[in-house]
Amino acid sequence: MIVDIDLSFFVADARQIKLKVLRLDTEDVITGGNKSFKLKYNLQEAKNCNKNCIVTLGGAFSNHIAAVAHQCNRENLKSVGIIRGDDLLQRNVTLKRAEEDGMKLIFVNRKDYHELRTADETLLQSLIKPLLEQNAIDSTTCYLVPEGGNNQLGFKGSCEILNLPTDDYDFVCCAAGTGTTLAGLAASIKPHQTAVGIAAVNDYDFINKNVSTYLSQSQSHGEYKLIMDYTFGGFGKSNPELRKFTEEFSALTSITIEPVYTGKMFYGILQMIRKGEFPQGSNILCVHTGGLQYLQI
Repeated sequence: MIVDIDLSFFVADARQIKLKVLRLDTEDVITGGNKSFKLKYNLQEAKNCNKNCIVTLGGAFSNHIAAVAHQCNRENLKSVGIIRGDDLLQRNVTLKRAEEDGMKLIFVNRKDYHELRTADETLLQSLIKPLLEQNAIDSTTCYLVPEGGNNQLGFKGSCEILNLPTDDYDFVCCAAGTGTTLAGLAASIKPHQTAVGIAAVNDYDFINKNVSTYLSQSQSHGEYKLIMDYTFGGFGKSNPELRKFTEEFSALTSITIEPVYTGKMFYGILQMIRKGEFPQGSNILCVHTGGLQYLQI
C-alpha cells in the first residue's frame, strides 16, 4: 500500500516536493516489513538443505530476532537467537515473545557479539559452532542467518521490495542498519533514480561496505546515498526531540513510526527537505520497513 504524506504538516515551503510512503508495516506486525523479504529465501534455502533449526543474531529489542522466532514457529522450525548483552532475567516484550515462539536464547557479551557481527559468513559459522555445542544444540541441524538477514539471500529478497510501486520516483528512501535493504533498493531502481539510506547506527564503514559489496555483484543498479546525520547517537538511541517527533508524526499521518528505525528515517527526510537537499519538484518514496513489534504488547 502506498499513501501520500501532506508535507504542509511539517514543512512551511515544500518546494512542490511530493512524498509518499510504501507501507510494508501493514503486513504482520512481527514478521512483516522488510524482514519478510530478507527471510524469504533464507528459509527456503534452510529447507532445501534439510535444516530444521535457524540460528541468528540480534539485540534485545531486535525486529529481526522477533521475526525469525515467529516465522520459524509458523513453519515448524526450531530457532536459536544469539543475543547481544547480559541475560535479562526480566524479559522485555521482544525476548518474551521470542521465547514464547520457541526460540532458544543464548546471551553473549558485547565484545564477543561485535566479533560475531563483523565476521564474514565462513568465520561466523566457526564462531557460532562452539556456542551451540555449549548449549547442547546440534550444529549440523542448524542453518545460520546473519544479523538482520545480512547475506546474499537477504539481499535477493530485498531486491523484490519495489516490485509493487509503479510511479516514477526520483528518490527511494529507507532506514539503514546493516545496509541490506538499502542495497536491495539500489539494485532495483532505475538508472535515473537514487536510493537514500538514513543510517540508524553509527557505523558508516560497515553499512557502506555491505551495500558496495552487494551492488558489485548486481548486474545493474542506480546510485545510492548513505546519510549519517540522523543516528541520534547510535542504534536504539534517541532524545526527547526524536520521541516527540515520532508521536506527532504518528498522530498527524495515522502512520505509526518508532524512534529506532522509521522515526529516524522520516525525521531525516523531512529535515533534508527543509534544508533544500532535494531538488524542487522531487517525487520521493519512503519505505516504511515496519519495526513496530516491540510496541505491541
